Amino acid sequence: MDSATQITSIAPIETPSGFFRFETNWYAHNRHPQLGIFRSAGRLEGLNEMNDSDKLLLKHHLWWFGQNLAAPRRLRRRAAVFWFRPDARRGRELWNRAREIAELLRRYDFNIDIWTTTRPGKIVYHDEVQIAAVPFNDTYKLGTVVSFCCDESRSEY
Repeated sequence: MDSATQITSIAPIETPSGFFRFETNWYAHNRHPQLGIFRSAGRLEGLNEMNDSDKLLLKHHLWWFGQNLAAPRRLRRRAAVFWFRPDARRGRELWNRAREIAELLRRYDFNIDIWTTTRPGKIVYHDEVQIAAVPFNDTYKLGTVVSFCCDESRSEY
């Protein structure tokens, strides 16, 4: 039985072999899993704390993902979380660009956790780049979280 493994550094160059997900230290209504990098990036934009060059960089990355990543209009399950597929076309580029957003969030004191798993949960949406899955009870291996940057005041919204 496989459980998720937390990668303790954003530095790896190789794309993970399992489904992978970037999470921050922001929660959706105080529950696990935490928000992913896209929703957290939107929250950061709303705080008006970024310098102009970082705003432009974030807008560029989000625009790229908007052009290259489908956003399903409606999911039947609110508890579903999105994972990148390890076999995705342009998987390395997705990995590198997601890492760039994660690094940008780290500059503004967000913790970034990168999870990989071969058991993401019950899949309720999929395309050639990503899946959405309702996590199984053992999808996340809960334990010690390595903090890359931490500002406890941002732990929920």
